[in-house]
Amino acid sequence: MTLVNTIYFYDEWIVLMLKIQWKMNFILQMGEVIFKIPKFNFSSNLALKDICKTLGMENAFEITADLTNLSDTKPLFISNIKQN
Repeated sequence: MTLVNTIYFYDEWIVLMLKIQWKMNFILQMGEVIFKIPKFNFSSNLALKDICKTLGMENAFEITADLTNLSDTKPLFISNIKQN
C-alpha cells in the first residue's frame, strides 16, 4: 500500500466515522421538535394590464370592447387590472 493510498483510505475512514457518529447522534436525539418562525408580513402590488395585453386581451381595455355578456351598460371596458 502506497502513502497516497494510505492517506486516501484514512480520509475515507474519517468520513465514514463522521457519518456513523452523525447517525448515532440523530438516533439518540429523536423526539419532539419545536420549530419557531418570527412573525412577518409580506405584501406586493402587481400591475397586470400590460401583461394581459401581451397575452392577447388588448380589446378588453379599449372603449370599443365587447363585454355585452357581462352587462348591458355601454360603454363597458376594463380600465385597469392589479393584484394586491
